[in-house]
Amino acid sequence: MLERLALAGRAGFQLLTDGAEGLLRLGKEGQLIVGEGQAKLYEAARRGRLWWVLSGTVAPGTSVGTTAAFALANPAGSGVDLVIHKIGMGYVSGTLGAGVIMACIGAKSDTAVSGTALTSRAARGGGAGSKGAGFTTATLPASPNIYSAVWNVSAIEGTGTSALPAEATINVDGAIVIPEGCSLSLQEIGGVGTSPLVRFSACWEEVPVLQG
Repeated sequence: MLERLALAGRAGFQLLTDGAEGLLRLGKEGQLIVGEGQAKLYEAARRGRLWWVLSGTVAPGTSVGTTAAFALANPAGSGVDLVIHKIGMGYVSGTLGAGVIMACIGAKSDTAVSGTALTSRAARGGGAGSKGAGFTTATLPASPNIYSAVWNVSAIEGTGTSALPAEATINVDGAIVIPEGCSLSLQEIGGVGTSPLVRFSACWEEVPVLQG
């Protein structure tokens, strides 16, 4: 009887508080409803675990190394993993050097990432207080490992006679996880260009590290 109750369902909407027991939700034909109840990232944002950071204007670079145009660091001892949901890049000015923007991950280190510190904002309400720390023109403890090419960059100039480069956003969807003491950096391998400036962004969820 108890097993039967545990698997019981009820058609229609349920409003439950945290810690309350509920029934499996069923549709009109008795099917189990497993679709997302809200927007995909709403739960993480509602619980204060989803964060955004936007860089200042910065040259995207020409090679991968210890100086990164943008980095998102997870300090040692933070107690969380940074689960990357989105990364973005937007054109500001100048002529970009042709090349490719790489997503790189720095190996675990007790040496902190440094640079021009950025203010992270909570996805819900815009408050501060994230564990993850963003930097423009960051200095990394060591050259990171290249994980993926994320954007191709054309040698283009934003003028009245040429189209502006489009803003680029990648839905990472948790395929990159930054553990404690590691970092994500976005760096270009390509040409110097002429005074190229872009802005980078990242959206991540802070998930407590599971022990054992």
